[in-house]
Amino acid sequence: MIEAIKETVIDKMKDHPKRLAHIMGVAETAAKLAKIYGIPEEKAMIAGLYHDIAKHDSLQEQMNMMDLRLIKAYADYPVIYHIHLLLQ
Repeated sequence: MIEAIKETVIDKMKDHPKRLAHIMGVAETAAKLAKIYGIPEEKAMIAGLYHDIAKHDSLQEQMNMMDLRLIKAYADYPVIYHIHLLLQ
């Protein structure tokens, strides 16, 4: 499962090598921390892999996937919309 997710992330971020490197680093760090704190490593790695998956999507694309109350709650800070896509 992790390998399929990594492939998806790599494909989506192929034009953003710095962001891809960041995402992979976050995923590895999340897995290491999960091991230390007794959290399932696979779940932590998945969260790390997906945490910035929508970072380069347009605001409209991000908003199309968000609940209206979150859009309104963070209307002054749309730069963080991509984070809330994971929290729904």
